[in-house]
Amino acid sequence: MSENKPYWKRWQESHREQLRQYHREWCKKNKDKVRQYAKKYQEIHGFLPQRKYYYKIKSQIFEILGNKCSRCGFSDLRVLQIDHKFGKGNEDRKYKNASYKYYRLILEKLKANSQDYQLLCANCNIIKKFEECELNQWNYRGKKDAIFLHL
Repeated sequence: MSENKPYWKRWQESHREQLRQYHREWCKKNKDKVRQYAKKYQEIHGFLPQRKYYYKIKSQIFEILGNKCSRCGFSDLRVLQIDHKFGKGNEDRKYKNASYKYYRLILEKLKANSQDYQLLCANCNIIKKFEECELNQWNYRGKKDAIFLHL
């Protein structure tokens, strides 16, 4: 099958890592050119395609989850957040680095009838994290009243 491809295509595939390294170095050396190109591209095409894709996936997830907070029913999309019901969102996020990949993973799970995710407004989400001691980055694990000691 690879014999049918043109020579340059086969060469590109066999030297992929070298080409990536060259591109990274070129971009570092020519930051102004890269910025000019990106600015010109944005003027012509508007939003970057990745951003459109990101918002498309996110809106599909919101639609599947009902477009409202599962605790209080608040429906303003600006404050709704996708929450992992069992507090394992960090594991998924580390598995998929980019946010659109993470949202694509969530969308695939939801289409497979997963019940692991819910939509919460920002207030309900932080309350849930506090009640279930999921705020380990602030060292409040197991200390529900610790935040009130500083008031």
